[in-house]
Amino acid sequence: GELAAKVLEPTAPPPPVVIYPPPMTCRTVSPAGEPKCWQEIMWIKQHGLVEHEDWYPGLDASSPTEDLQKAALKNTKGHCKLEPCAVGQIECLPENGGCVGDAVTEANTWLGQQAAGGACKVPQVEVSGHCVCPPNMVLDSVQGCKPATERQKMTFYMYRAQSDAIYGMENVNMADVAGVLWYLHREVVQSIPRKYNVTRILRYLVTVKNTEEAFSHKAAIYG
Repeated sequence: GELAAKVLEPTAPPPPVVIYPPPMTCRTVSPAGEPKCWQEIMWIKQHGLVEHEDWYPGLDASSPTEDLQKAALKNTKGHCKLEPCAVGQIECLPENGGCVGDAVTEANTWLGQQAAGGACKVPQVEVSGHCVCPPNMVLDSVQGCKPATERQKMTFYMYRAQSDAIYGMENVNMADVAGVLWYLHREVVQSIPRKYNVTRILRYLVTVKNTEEAFSHKAAIYG
């Protein structure tokens, strides 16, 4: 008999899975992050309060940016879409997910628990007026620092170059500040338009603590 070739149609790839980050409950605008909303706030400050004072009761040119942002929100066709955060905050996640200012408070609290600076013993380094030990070491009253004998919680900063978009912190690249600057100079600022529309460097306060198994295997509180 004759053999007939059967043509198989290629199978279409599955649709991409889009994971949306949780929406922000507030965001205090900045010129770099939300330029169009910022322009509307500046218009209110420089023109609206002068030409239409009755539109903005209780406001004047010295009013905080947060109050001017609330006024801009009343224009439903404008570019300002979120309520401003409380003073000292920048972005807040829903359901008590935390705010940027909370990370700063935690870092300052941790530093306040470290030895006072001014006479740090090697290998200690002075950070914001306090003596801090390098990774995998803990404070020691005699030697300054000693190798950790048990796992410890470590809190440190990590950085990310990103566009104005907001992502959930899952499966994203981060680096130290030197690594981010290397990336910006080698891959971002050389391209027009900028690669991935990068507009800002985000700083995250990260807290990690090795499991007992990891510490037993490596005898290290980090890595």
